[in-house]
Amino acid sequence: MKNIAKVLTALVFAGLFINSVCAKTYSDLDKNHWASPQIQTLSKDDVVIGYPDETFKADQPVSRAEFATMVVKALGQENCILKEIYYFSDVPLNYWAYDLIQKAQSFDLLKVYADGTFHPDDNITKSDAVYMMIASVETSNITEAQAKKALKVYKDVAQIPSWAVISAGKAELLKVTAHNPATPNLFAPDSKISRAELAVSLYNMRKAALKHPNAKLALAMQPIVAQGTVIDPVSLDGTIATIPAGTLLPVALFGGVNSQNKLQERVFVTEVKENLVTKDNYLLIAKGTYISGQITDLLPAKYFIRNAKAVFEAQNINTVRRQKTEFPGSVDLPTKTYKWYQKAINFVIKGRKITLKEGDQIYVKLKQPIRVDLTNSTILK
Repeated sequence: MKNIAKVLTALVFAGLFINSVCAKTYSDLDKNHWASPQIQTLSKDDVVIGYPDETFKADQPVSRAEFATMVVKALGQENCILKEIYYFSDVPLNYWAYDLIQKAQSFDLLKVYADGTFHPDDNITKSDAVYMMIASVETSNITEAQAKKALKVYKDVAQIPSWAVISAGKAELLKVTAHNPATPNLFAPDSKISRAELAVSLYNMRKAALKHPNAKLALAMQPIVAQGTVIDPVSLDGTIATIPAGTLLPVALFGGVNSQNKLQERVFVTEVKENLVTKDNYLLIAKGTYISGQITDLLPAKYFIRNAKAVFEAQNINTVRRQKTEFPGSVDLPTKTYKWYQKAINFVIKGRKITLKEGDQIYVKLKQPIRVDLTNSTILK
């Protein structure tokens, strides 16, 4: 548990919060807007997004589906592995937010109606939003009296529904709830939470949840530990690993390549035969992952004229989680060791062939840094 705590604490300081260098600007959001810093930070992290006309519409309401997507992204769980499927009669498989609604439910973050519906297109109320956000945090139990004492800053505390009082009180104690300067003394439990209010609340929720996540989130936030071939150096930023450009990744070739034979296909496929891990045994790329690409150049060897030449360009990676994404790299082919006199003969006579058999180990050399989420081995863009 101590190691888990260290990882979660590291996340808090891992650059997840305000970074003015990469700040996102919106045409309708003044830099002095009360929620601007949090909106900019969450925009940078793709938790909230603006509209095609480059506006943010800070006072617009938020649908329950939009809320589910934002809360999952704020917690960094958009790539988590689902272990169970949840059924909502009004959220079909082809619904745009189906996947993230499922993930939000898997962490007990949703308030579902008694008839098994979610009402994804309804605008979410402040009571519902606060109730769901505080569910992400492992908190101490408080009484209703303690909750109401924390909520006494609001003139309308009596209007907060009984089912939401404890959650609202916890949110106030943990400084999760956004205080809109236009209505600082009103909780307005039945009003529709605005995009600005939600952004500030999500920002605050993330800080609290990363320090004290609920039990299911805590498990999901642990890096996957595995045995395998160590890739070093790898830099760590919380639970995000970066494999630097130039790193060689060992893979095995499918099929064979002979420089003297005309290629029928210019495509090559390789397989990661052993887990690739950090020096701390955190899984980077799992055994069974495929890396593929194109053979862009293949020249046969000719005696006295030239040695054979082969150029392999890695392009895609297909992980064991069925993630397919770009994976640019070149391929370093194995080279035979020659004695000095053999090198001299080869230099003069030339004509050295390239022959690779199925299963031969070759190396993919990364052309750019690759970022990996250690909690689920997802390749990040």
